Amino acid sequence: MAEALPGLRADGLRGGVLYYDGQTDDARLVLENVLDAAQAGAAVASYCAVEALHREDGRISAATARDQLSGASLRVHGRCWVVAAGPHTDALLTLLDPQHRPWLRPTKGVHLVLRGERLRVPRALVAYHPHDGRVLFVLPFFEHTVVGTTDTDFAGDADSARADAADVAYLLAAANHYFPGAALGDDDVIATWCGVRPLLAAAAASGDSPGAVSREHRIATRADGVVVVAGGKLTTYRRLAAEAVDAARAVLDAEGPPRGPTTTADRPLPGASGLRSEGDLARWQAQLTAQLGGDERIAQHLATTYGVGAARLLARVAAQPALGERIVAGLPFIWAEISHAARFELALTLDDVLVRRVQLFYRAHDQGLAVLDRVADALAAELAWDANERAHQLQAYRELVALNQRWRDAPAPPAGSSA
Repeated sequence: MAEALPGLRADGLRGGVLYYDGQTDDARLVLENVLDAAQAGAAVASYCAVEALHREDGRISAATARDQLSGASLRVHGRCWVVAAGPHTDALLTLLDPQHRPWLRPTKGVHLVLRGERLRVPRALVAYHPHDGRVLFVLPFFEHTVVGTTDTDFAGDADSARADAADVAYLLAAANHYFPGAALGDDDVIATWCGVRPLLAAAAASGDSPGAVSREHRIATRADGVVVVAGGKLTTYRRLAAEAVDAARAVLDAEGPPRGPTTTADRPLPGASGLRSEGDLARWQAQLTAQLGGDERIAQHLATTYGVGAARLLARVAAQPALGERIVAGLPFIWAEISHAARFELALTLDDVLVRRVQLFYRAHDQGLAVLDRVADALAAELAWDANERAHQLQAYRELVALNQRWRDAPAPPAGSSA
C-alpha cells in the first residue's frame, strides 16, 4: 500500500483491496448526449425554465417556458412529456398537482479540488472518514487531486447549494488524516463543486443516514401522459434513459402507429463514433500528437475530451496556428476550444465555457480570472456580444468565482465537527 499510495498513513494500516472503476467528465457526458440528440433532430433549448403546464381533455398539451438569457417566452406543444429534472423533480410535479407529496430526499455532496503540488495520488483511495465513518474518496484529477464527498440532507433550491466552511473543514480533516505529511490547509483548495442528489424518499427507512439511502430510480407514467423519472445515478443513466424512452413510446403508441425499439444500448455518443476500443483511442491520440508537433498532453486532452470531434479543432489550428497555443501555461486547453464551444457546442456564456467546457474554473489556480478578458473577447466575436453584454458576462463570471470561494469568509468550525 505504501508503494501504491505514497504518503498514506501507516498507523493502523492493515492492508487494502485494489479494484478498478470509471472516471468521467460529467459535464462533457451530458453535452455529448445533448449534441447527439440535436444530430438526431431534437430541438435543444438550454436556459429555459418551465413556468406553466397547460391541459386539454385531461392531458398535458403544452408548456410555457421562459428563456433565462433573453427573457423571451415560448410555448412548446407535445403529446407526451418526460420530467427528468433531477433535484427539481418535486417542483415540476407540484406544477402538475398542487397536492403533490414529495418523492425525493435530496442530499448535498461536496468535493474539493486540491493543488496537485501539495497532494498528488497516482490512484484513487476509498476510505472512511475518521470522525463519522462515511465513505469518501481521494482521487487523481488531472494535475490536481479531488477529495469528497459529503452526504448531508439538503432543503431549499438545488441551484443554491454551495460548499460551506464546515464541508471544507470536514474533507480537509479526512485528507490530512490519511495523508498526514501533506498538512493541507484552506490555501490548498483551488475550487469546490457541489451537487444535490435526487434520492428517492420512498427508498429511505426512518432514521436512515443520507449515505444509506438507495441510489435506485423510479419511472412512472401519469394518467395525463407525463412520464416521470426520479432518482438514479450517473453510472446507470443509459439504462434509465432506455426505460424512460420505452415508457414514453408506450404513451405515444397508444395514440398512433407503433415506433421502433430504443437504440441506446448500441448507439455511440458523437465523439466515440468509430472508436470501438482503447486501441482505437490510442491510435487516434497518436495521430493527434503527430499533428500537434509531438505535444502529447494536448493530444491526450483533445482525444479524451472530443474523441473524433478533435479533428475539427485541429483543422482550425492548421488554418490559424495561434489557436493551438495554450490558454494557461501548464494546462492542456488551447484557444481553438473557446470559439469551438460557442460555434459548435452550444455555449452561450462565459461560465458555459470556463466551467463546463475547458474547466479552468476547477483546474487553473485562479479559476481562469487572469485570462478572462481574452476569453470574453473570443466569445464576443462568436456570439456578437455588444460592450454591455460583454461586461455583464465578465461580472457574472467573477461573481461565480466569488460565490465558489465564499466558504472562506465563514469562521472555521470546531475541530472534529462534520458536515
